[in-house]
Amino acid sequence: MTRRHQLIERDDIKQLLTSLYSPDGNPTLVRRFAQLAIIRQRIQSLAHLGFGSTELTEYAILDFLHELIEHALKRQRYVLFPHDELPPSPQTHEDACQLIRKDAQSQSMTLIGWSFVYHVHIRQDLNINQQKYAEIGHCSTRTLYRYREQIIDLILLRLIDYELDYKAH
Repeated sequence: MTRRHQLIERDDIKQLLTSLYSPDGNPTLVRRFAQLAIIRQRIQSLAHLGFGSTELTEYAILDFLHELIEHALKRQRYVLFPHDELPPSPQTHEDACQLIRKDAQSQSMTLIGWSFVYHVHIRQDLNINQQKYAEIGHCSTRTLYRYREQIIDLILLRLIDYELDYKAH
């Protein structure tokens, strides 16, 4: 399928994850994500705030991605540990390290993948990069890369689900 027939591709998601919070950004990538129905809805709901369209668009994309990944991570933790109380979002680096250790002990490719994407790409304030996550979780960076690729596929599928749901209503 050529680019003109496909709005978002898996490489776009990978690029977005690796460039989150980047000061120079990627206007083409932002425009592509801004065409998604779920992002357009978020932008419309924020329009009354009085910020510029560029800022609102970037915020809507980041907020959506953060919400999608955090929700998926919590859901996967619940699926694997239904009798445990769901932990709150980590407030400190040490909180994050404890959660990463528990996620890694599950040996679940999906849980570790969501955890990796969340702690490394979404929660950059925790100062955990790929190498640090690998050390904390006792796994190789190559394995984490494979897990991240699976999560990128899952994010793409969820974006497709959102678009299909929007078009059905």
